[in-house]
Amino acid sequence: ADQVDVLNKITQSTPQQDRPDLLVMGGGAWDRLWTYNTQAEKEKLETKLDVLASEMKRIRGMGIPVVWMIPTVVNSVALATPEKRGNITEVEMVKLRELYHKVGVESAASFVLDGRVFTQSRVNESYDGVHYPLQVYSAGAQILANALDWLVEPVPSKLKPPKEPGEMAHPTLGIMILCLALVGLVGFDGFMGFSYVAAIFVPSVTPKSLYFEAFSSLHKRMKLPEIKGAPHAVQRPSNEDTTADEETAQEEEVVSLMSKES
Repeated sequence: ADQVDVLNKITQSTPQQDRPDLLVMGGGAWDRLWTYNTQAEKEKLETKLDVLASEMKRIRGMGIPVVWMIPTVVNSVALATPEKRGNITEVEMVKLRELYHKVGVESAASFVLDGRVFTQSRVNESYDGVHYPLQVYSAGAQILANALDWLVEPVPSKLKPPKEPGEMAHPTLGIMILCLALVGLVGFDGFMGFSYVAAIFVPSVTPKSLYFEAFSSLHKRMKLPEIKGAPHAVQRPSNEDTTADEETAQEEEVVSLMSKES
């Protein structure tokens, strides 16, 4: 597409909200190959370049930064066709770069990315005389990325700043939590006093009963002082009583089996 037509479309018919944040442009090699052979074509190209420079300045006036890329170094030896070897050798490209500079295309840009800078030492890597491997172009991309710091205005963030420490605090809720913790400590209840509510219906689940049930056997095994005041609901038979009952049950079972066999 003609770059002048594209710029005209942006300035005349593109709504404000749809305009690009940055324009990256370039040209030279294919202009020299196809539209710079006769005197008429040379004059026509120079006229178009004048218009292009004017449109670039107009775009910049609208607040859109413009980047112009100077063509990379041509590997004349690797050019594949007679047309290319006759029109876009590096000698001819030097003349065309001077033309672009003369008509003011480079001065009309916000930033000039010089393709010669990152290709002149790697000319031999151009496999068809014009194009380079991707890793070569990545150097130019890095140069452009570094320039974006001042080319493109930062977009204002829509994120809200974080709240200050303590701003989300709720004193009333904090006091309520402290009260619940105090009830749990004073009432000896890990359920913040709700065990006493359950004990109304099931007396054996009072905190005192649960404590005795959990630690009385431990005190006996470790020969620690016996826990006094065991609730009646959780009193358990002693080990000796339990053992005697088990032995009696076993004897009755043996007698029962012998009587059946006889």
